[in-house]
Amino acid sequence: MRRRLDALDLEPAADRDAVKDRINLLQRRLAVLQRASREHQLASVVVIEGWATVGKRAILHSLVERLDPRGFLVQAGDVDAGLDADGLPWMWPFWQRTPARGAFVIYHRSWFAQLLEERLEHGKTTATWSRRCADAVHYERLLVDDGTLVTKIFLHLDRASMRKRLETLRDEPRAEARLARAERTLSAWKQAFEAVCDGLARTEAGCPWHLVGAFDGRLARLRTLERVAEAIEGGLERRGAQLPDDEEAT
Repeated sequence: MRRRLDALDLEPAADRDAVKDRINLLQRRLAVLQRASREHQLASVVVIEGWATVGKRAILHSLVERLDPRGFLVQAGDVDAGLDADGLPWMWPFWQRTPARGAFVIYHRSWFAQLLEERLEHGKTTATWSRRCADAVHYERLLVDDGTLVTKIFLHLDRASMRKRLETLRDEPRAEARLARAERTLSAWKQAFEAVCDGLARTEAGCPWHLVGAFDGRLARLRTLERVAEAIEGGLERRGAQLPDDEEAT
């Protein structure tokens, strides 16, 4: 997994206008694919993960901009805390948000984010953390076995790029939480990078991760939209659906 992250292209897009045009086309296509998913009862879970400051909110906005809001749910905040103390399984909030047939659930912070926090900030033991990674894999397999499409995106930045992004955030309103998370990550980069590589590798047994270089925010939006659209098209084809052509998506 480390080699895959290190091999990602972190350079800016050469033709930004072409990237913008392609994003617009993919947003329209996703709206058509959403309608086809509802017609063919294909449920989708989309997981958007990545480093602090990587631009997940902008990518999330780009992903849902043209979707019918009646057909998707965004889980964009921290999941419920203290479930262990309440006697509930730690995956309980995610079980409750399993999408209905034909609907989308899009995670800005998923079970993977919680796994990383538990390892880096709450000192979960190796045995406990390994069991929880297995829980995540089991949940993803249950979803897939039941016919739900699961698409997982991890947005990657190197340490130098994250430090630059951190400086641009300092003047933004309501950015305290992201700033604090980024500063903690940078101060313990070796441990954080090791945890991410380990977590990605352990949870890929459930559903594969699509790794996206996020140095250029617009290019990262394009790559994410491409991966999600390709995944939905594949899910529809497996159900025997006739896919919309490009003219229908414009």
